[in-house]
Amino acid sequence: MSKLQINKLADRSHIGLDMLHVNCEEAYFFLENLPVHRDDNFVFIFMEKGLATLTVDFDHVLLQERQVYFMLPGQVHHNIKSRGCVGWSIAISPPLVNNNFKQIFELQHQKQKPLQISAEIFDQCEKLLSVLYANFRSEQTNDFHLQFIHSLLNALLAIYAREFKDSISTQDQTSRFFQISQQFRTELGRNIIHEKNPSAYAEKLHLSEIYLNKAVKATTGFTVSYWILQEVMIQAKRLLYYSNLSVKEVAYEIGFEDHTYFSRLFKKTNQITPIEFRKQYLK
Repeated sequence: MSKLQINKLADRSHIGLDMLHVNCEEAYFFLENLPVHRDDNFVFIFMEKGLATLTVDFDHVLLQERQVYFMLPGQVHHNIKSRGCVGWSIAISPPLVNNNFKQIFELQHQKQKPLQISAEIFDQCEKLLSVLYANFRSEQTNDFHLQFIHSLLNALLAIYAREFKDSISTQDQTSRFFQISQQFRTELGRNIIHEKNPSAYAEKLHLSEIYLNKAVKATTGFTVSYWILQEVMIQAKRLLYYSNLSVKEVAYEIGFEDHTYFSRLFKKTNQITPIEFRKQYLK
């Protein structure tokens, strides 16, 4: 195994944006030969025609016609099968994603699914994407040109965020519990390596631990401790599968000083030891 590849958007784009129209043999070949990797940026996918599949953090994702999907920075993906489909892949630097939109996307972490959109919204997205791509490919360099590109991008992200938000019940969106759950999931993604105690997240949000737990369980069906453990395990699985670190080194990387405790926790959660997990997925 080699060290997990991290693709940095800044290495291939100076404007915080990269676009690929998947509609030809060259694009299929490029995607299907990408190694296992993670990106430091958001990836938004817009499917026009056909089918595509990929693996995201050990989940198999099927993308179909007139669907939108996204991957968060740091999510591991590979095994892309896109031959014969038509669609768009858009890489976007996190600072270009409006904070209100970002909260909607980050709330979906570990459970985002392809979302079917209406024919009317589909048509709007297609038009925006075409104009955005034409300007992205343009050789103009003036400030207004870049501002125009970012404005088009913001409009597209607004549609994405609205569609994903609309998939959540209105009652949930307006509830205090929903807002707290959003904030918790955002803090969890940012701090999991160094903070695994529910009380610490309650403190960050200026809430009691009991109230935070009540809010998160009411909106997600699971407790704060459950989501902390899930985040820890996905980080561990990534390193076990995609790196050549020892179990002891993996434990250290995700914030455990006692690797034996980490191994016991992993086995309790996954019913197999870290070593057994690695062997199973490397067959």
